[in-house]
Amino acid sequence: MLAAVSATLLCLSARAATIDLSTLTANYTAHDGDVLTGETTYAVTIADGATVTLAGVTIKTEWSPIVCAGDATVVLADDTENAVTSETGSDNYSSPASAGIFVGPDGTTLTIRGGAKDTGRLTATGGWWGAGIGTSFRPNNYSVRRGSIVIAGGIIVANGGRQSPGIGVPQTSTERGTVSTCTSVTITGGTITATGGWYGDGIGGRYGCTVAIAPTITKIVATSGFQGQPIYADEGRLTISSALTDTTSGSTRTLEPPVIESYADYAAAYLDGAAMEATDASGIANVFRYVFDVPTGDFEEPLIDIAFEGGAVVVKTPKV
Repeated sequence: MLAAVSATLLCLSARAATIDLSTLTANYTAHDGDVLTGETTYAVTIADGATVTLAGVTIKTEWSPIVCAGDATVVLADDTENAVTSETGSDNYSSPASAGIFVGPDGTTLTIRGGAKDTGRLTATGGWWGAGIGTSFRPNNYSVRRGSIVIAGGIIVANGGRQSPGIGVPQTSTERGTVSTCTSVTITGGTITATGGWYGDGIGGRYGCTVAIAPTITKIVATSGFQGQPIYADEGRLTISSALTDTTSGSTRTLEPPVIESYADYAAAYLDGAAMEATDASGIANVFRYVFDVPTGDFEEPLIDIAFEGGAVVVKTPKV
């Protein structure tokens, strides 16, 4: 029994490996724990449930360079540059997928995140009918509904092909086939530059796909192609945190967290108006505001010292 368990553990540990893609002679299936490096023209499929780290890869293929078989997590190793490019041409209607990273089937989730420092970079470029990250034009007889996308970190540049977004769902629909749509696109972190191709959205949630952008992002710059939208979802399916600063210039929409320099800034961005007049259990008004800004009221100095470091509120030292 012990020998069998040991053998299983050895097998599992052997499965987590560093794979130099430049040594491939055929398409590769990446398994949980794999760390990918190197350059290749062979496609990579991420096995269902696997977490795979990109640590300096360049993948260029005729179809999708990375395809998710099911649930997949892609980690961008700190201080690495990674690029995946679909080179699907304009006449290749038989392509099964042309997104730079093609999401898994309905009910699955692709999650992309950074490392501990969140300094890993990824450039994902879709082919003629494909998103940089998301789905693509599908010939007849292919399923339409695909999984969800969650971007939680990293420095990401996503470029869509013709009629396709940097991230999300193309708006292509022709007599030769249909578009595969994502269930949802959720962005909770990272620095994102998403650019649509001709007729493409920067970030696009079409055909029932929802789009949600949280206040925890570092920055999003979304640019549409001709007749696209910088950020789009069907009516009622787009949610952008009201805490973010939101500016549009031409075909580019930029989202960033607000600059917080006082309690009033914090309350305006993240709290409702009632918080400005809140009292503690003793009836002292606005205790948090009192220690946040220049002291006022009955106290000679704040009970605690609060400062801003890197955009975050930090309690420095208790006052005694």
